[in-house]
Amino acid sequence: MPATFSPSSVAKATGVSLAAIRSYCERYSDYLSPGARPAKGQPREFTADDVRLIAFIRKKTSPGGVSHSEIIQAIEAGELVEFTHWQTPADQVDAEQEPQPLSLIHI
Repeated sequence: MPATFSPSSVAKATGVSLAAIRSYCERYSDYLSPGARPAKGQPREFTADDVRLIAFIRKKTSPGGVSHSEIIQAIEAGELVEFTHWQTPADQVDAEQEPQPLSLIHI
């Protein structure tokens, strides 16, 4: 079973607010996993593909970006598959836990 991520961890990983994530889930529901658009009262869970989509939408809608209809066109044209500038929350945790090189202290 693939890993899933909570809305708060996706918000932290992508820089997208929880309110915007909810909006994206409504607007782009056709492109999200069933867990990202659960039945009323059920918790929302995101797959790595969902996180990629949310990061893609954020990048595309950043100031000076494209409209939501243009994002749908980009998704349908295959641009999402080529989008590699994102990390899952698990990737970020792994990167934070990697040992950092020690710097020399000059006295």
